[in-house]
Amino acid sequence: MEAKTFVHNYHDLLRPEILNRVPKTARRILDLGCGTGRLGKALKERQECIVNGVEVDEGAIEEAKKNLDNVTAANLDDPCASKYGKKYDCLVFADILEHLQNPWGVFLQETLRLEDHGTIIISLPNIANDLIVSDLQKGLFRYAKAGILDITHLRFFTKTSFSTFLSAHDFKITDIAAHPSKEDPIQWIFTVHKMKPRAEPPLITLIMPTYNTIQFTRIAIKSIFAHTRIPFQLLVVDNNSNDGTVEMLRKDNRILQIENTQNLGFPTAVNQAFECVTTPYFAILNSDIIVTDKWLTHMLKVMLLDPKTGIVGPMSNYVSGPQLITCKPFPTGEILQDFAKRHMENCTKFPTEYSRIVFFCVLLKTELLEKVGILDEIFGMGNFEDDDYCLRTMQAGYKCVIDNAVFIYHFGSQTFRKSTEDFRELMKKNQLLFKKKWNIA
Repeated sequence: MEAKTFVHNYHDLLRPEILNRVPKTARRILDLGCGTGRLGKALKERQECIVNGVEVDEGAIEEAKKNLDNVTAANLDDPCASKYGKKYDCLVFADILEHLQNPWGVFLQETLRLEDHGTIIISLPNIANDLIVSDLQKGLFRYAKAGILDITHLRFFTKTSFSTFLSAHDFKITDIAAHPSKEDPIQWIFTVHKMKPRAEPPLITLIMPTYNTIQFTRIAIKSIFAHTRIPFQLLVVDNNSNDGTVEMLRKDNRILQIENTQNLGFPTAVNQAFECVTTPYFAILNSDIIVTDKWLTHMLKVMLLDPKTGIVGPMSNYVSGPQLITCKPFPTGEILQDFAKRHMENCTKFPTEYSRIVFFCVLLKTELLEKVGILDEIFGMGNFEDDDYCLRTMQAGYKCVIDNAVFIYHFGSQTFRKSTEDFRELMKKNQLLFKKKWNIA
């Protein structure tokens, strides 16, 4: 990013939508790509604080020096640029990352300056804006002097793509705002902070897609944190819920989340989470389950019995095939946990190798992502992507196994009941897709 001639209107914006998100408790603030420093000046007038800036434009730097405590002339893409300042309790990336050759690397490097309690504010142009999408459908991609397709923009982002990046690097999203409005999101403004260091590195990533099932999602999450004894991280991929699920996730500092702008379906949501998996194992969980004590400990034990086991699934009350246990509905308390405990203690049946494990709750080896790949997104909203993945797993030389000792309660098909797509028609359509793919008569 070469130094450019200062253009007043471009660098001299106050940005009240950013100002309003900077904590009033912040005492040391770093504005990366500070322009003339108008934002920093307003912050200093509003609260007692030190505001430093980093800028590459020579004309803007001269103005910024009048408004900020310190201004560093630096190209953020230059590795040698990171020699300014100490720790800060707020970092601002206001429309700067899209101008960089390596915005992801710069972001990770600069956020090392953040105090453990600190806040990060990021503003990004939304390449998925309806106007851009409409132009693309016409074959148009027209750069301009300003706006989403500013001719100086080198990188492009969506709400989904950047929230995936943040979750992959342990940054907790506490807010995402559309600017200037939800109806016309030209920009996304993220408020994030670093996740607290875990007592032990996670061994397993738990992936949970959600869509408008807040009452069940709340129960599922509560059971996970109450009954999972192996170090784990929980990553929720929300498919644009409008029932309060997103707000609930943002408030829970134990959870990482990816936020989509539409319902992408189960397979695509899970595949998004795969980009964030760095643990040797991962599990895929429906949002309408209740896990039981020692569930993951026992399933991992079964996984480790044979190095060729790639997929392990539990027993349940709402599932097809040999994983089914016929039983009455359970309340969400001690009666269920007691049933699962007695079932595990009394189970004498060895793990069963089977060609199909239902993905309402399933443990997998992460090496499958390299050997087998991701879920097939031809199955749209979902159903039969698990049948397909199990067959592909076995083709790659791995085993699919049922852990007969673990019982997981499943309310069943709650997400599909919230979807506008007819469940039976979806099943029929995906069954035909599955048979065609596998040449089944």
